[in-house]
Amino acid sequence: MLGIRLYSVQQILRSLENEAVIVSRAFGRTRRVNLNPRYFAHQPLAELLWKIGEQDVELQRALAAKRRRPRRPGKSGA
Repeated sequence: MLGIRLYSVQQILRSLENEAVIVSRAFGRTRRVNLNPRYFAHQPLAELLWKIGEQDVELQRALAAKRRRPRRPGKSGA
C-alpha cells in the first residue's frame, strides 16, 4: 500500500520500537503495532499522524479496499 519494501518497513518499525515510540504484540502470525501510550509525546504525535492521514486520500482509499481479516482457508474467491 505504501510503495516501500517490507524489509524497509520492518527496519523502521524496529527502530521506533527500540526508541519506545511504538509497542507491538504478536497475535498468531500477525504483529499488531500501536503508539506507546507511555511515550512522552504520545498525544501530540497521535494528533499529528491523524491529521496527516486525513489528508492522504489515496491511502484512505487503499485502506478502505483492504480486507480486515484473512479469508478462511478453503473458501472460494467469489
